[in-house]
Amino acid sequence: IGGISLQRQHIRATDGAASAIDSTKPFAYKLFGTWGFSPSPRYWRKFLNLDFKKINPEVPGLITTEWFKAKKKGTVWNQFWIWFCEQNSLYTLHWNAPDGKAMATNWRQRGQLPSQDATPDDPIFSTADWSTTLERPAKVITTYGWDAQPDGKSVPPAPSPPPTRRSESTSVAQQSTPSLGVGPAKSEGNGPASTESADVLSEMTAEERNRMARTNLTASKRDFSALIKAAQKTTQGRFLYLQLLNTGFLKFTRSWICNVRNMPNVLVRTLFICTDQAAYDGLKSFGEANGIQLNLHLELYETQAVLTYGHFDYYMFMLFRASLMLALVESHVSFILTESDATWFRDVNDYLETKVNPNIDMLTLNDDFRYKTSLNGGFLWFKPTPTTVALLQHVNSVLSATLAKFKVNSILGQAGNEQFMFQEYIKDRSKSSNPVNIAYLDAERFSPGQWYRMPYRTRGLAPYVVLNNWLKGMDAKINRAASWGQWFLQSDDVTCKEVNAPKVFTAGDLVVSMARMDEVLKMAAGLEQSTVMLLVVDNAFLQQALNWLCGVRKIQSVLDRLLVVCKDETSLTALRAFQGNSGIKFALTSLIQQRFGARVLVTTIIMHRLLREGLDVLVVRPSATWFDDPVPALQAASQDRHIVSVAYANNDYRKPSEQLTLVKSSPTTIELVDRAIIFGKKQYIFKYKLTMSGAFEAAIRSLETDPDIDMPVDVELLPVTVAPSTGKLSRPAGASLPLLVWRKDGITSSANTLTPDKTMCKP
Repeated sequence: IGGISLQRQHIRATDGAASAIDSTKPFAYKLFGTWGFSPSPRYWRKFLNLDFKKINPEVPGLITTEWFKAKKKGTVWNQFWIWFCEQNSLYTLHWNAPDGKAMATNWRQRGQLPSQDATPDDPIFSTADWSTTLERPAKVITTYGWDAQPDGKSVPPAPSPPPTRRSESTSVAQQSTPSLGVGPAKSEGNGPASTESADVLSEMTAEERNRMARTNLTASKRDFSALIKAAQKTTQGRFLYLQLLNTGFLKFTRSWICNVRNMPNVLVRTLFICTDQAAYDGLKSFGEANGIQLNLHLELYETQAVLTYGHFDYYMFMLFRASLMLALVESHVSFILTESDATWFRDVNDYLETKVNPNIDMLTLNDDFRYKTSLNGGFLWFKPTPTTVALLQHVNSVLSATLAKFKVNSILGQAGNEQFMFQEYIKDRSKSSNPVNIAYLDAERFSPGQWYRMPYRTRGLAPYVVLNNWLKGMDAKINRAASWGQWFLQSDDVTCKEVNAPKVFTAGDLVVSMARMDEVLKMAAGLEQSTVMLLVVDNAFLQQALNWLCGVRKIQSVLDRLLVVCKDETSLTALRAFQGNSGIKFALTSLIQQRFGARVLVTTIIMHRLLREGLDVLVVRPSATWFDDPVPALQAASQDRHIVSVAYANNDYRKPSEQLTLVKSSPTTIELVDRAIIFGKKQYIFKYKLTMSGAFEAAIRSLETDPDIDMPVDVELLPVTVAPSTGKLSRPAGASLPLLVWRKDGITSSANTLTPDKTMCKP
């Protein structure tokens, strides 16, 4: 449905003849009505993004095309929408009220369109005309083509006849919410299905079963009506997570259920499609034994328990899955295909529903850190749009034709890879008038299995979801998950481990606690400031930090903006005691993790998270004396700049100073700091001297020389008053105090504002 019109339907679009559709029930008509028209936001946004200057909106065979040719084309938008609806197979919902009345009418006054009189086109339908029979609309709406005749379709598509094969659904959880879905790709485990009963299947050879499945699938004979009903019940009008499994994937699925069982919006929105009876029974008993509610559906597809990537039976299952996905989008089900060999570090529902562009057709996890648009079937959201229907129809057709060329026991290699088929279709459509609107999830948040390899884990940020792909063999995947603390089943394979959250990083690498990072973000938001002053303290910088805090204790605006994050237990304990003794109030939290890395790197990582939350960040280094709050001056100097910093002697704009740097939140600075983290991590790993200015310098040069990104970095450098090596402040008589003085040699006796016991400030 492209929109709703309150106008009474009057004419036949093919010739303009008066031809009102004889129906007092709502109906869907190809031609839209401009009076009281409300377009679907999903399609209207796509429509507005078109380059109208490059479009010829003429639709052959329509009277509106002739009207368009006769008018000043710049004044008629209607024909462009008609063309858009034709391109996307869209209808408009109409209702012809009884007695020739309408929900909206046109007074036909003179204006752009000349008129003979100023009387309403139709009498208005009023509250007095209302009947309770109108409160029970039809569940299936008849559709009419351009000729105002039924075109044999309906909205939604009419339900299929009841299934003649064995199928079963159960919902141990009556609550549910929408979800996304895409099943296993590049993973072993899952298999083909047949339309016959399990008893008949058991008497067939594997070859006979595969041949039968191929015949049924390519002939589109499989009936998914029971599955569609189960999916619609689970989504409750939103999206659902979809997982396919057979007995071979039962153990992994149980571990994943244990992983997400305490995430409130995941399992209630997940539909498990079991392709054999043993998998269905195994999940059902597992849920009951652990008191976990599950939405289960049995969709028989007999095959061997473990499938090998690239083999004929593996791609037969992919064809089964593609047919299933097509049936769902054709039935207006929005789903995300997920895989159970992934680790989820958080409930991602809010992220997907608030951070993702709502107008996309597809959303996918990027399968390769080295590229920005590598589609992955392990976390793939299909929205039910005409575009995704066409895409899945294409993939079903191509994959079916490919398999028809091979024998049952063949090894196809990449020839049957449906992900390549998806990407090829998306690429081919990219320059058309109706491209596939696909978005790729941030790889640092939704990561492929490359994440487990050191070179691809340089950002040091906690992911939300990590796939366990880029590794062959079920046992190898289980061992890797277990070694990373990401296996959630006890050794009996039926009991969940008691764990609060999966580990993110291990020994020798950066360790980021997502719960602690969330606490940092929560505290930053609590400041209610658009600019956050970030001071990261470890034991080595503790005395300087305490001294600096004493120096700014009278500058209330600084304390209001200040967020102090401790990276070790010693500094946290000391700062808490200092707060109590001195009475200085400021936001204090910690991000304590063993082997967490250098203070500068931690600062950059936190900065990146704050920038992503839309906050500007002023990095504080406590080896300076502050006479005032520098934020107003820095913000005034920033204007449209990305970064404002103090200058080094050589005034190299690529090298912002560590002493005082304001970074404005923007896509450019988020990308810049992301790269600075990568370079900083390399410095840390290879024992180079780690400096923020060095990491920023490398990141700026990287952006300037990247041929794939047009993101110039605009840096403003301000002069700074630098004290001599004695640390004493000298200035001409009558000169105003500078905002700050940078002491090269740290704390001197004249600049020390701490009491000897370092627990309070000097008067």
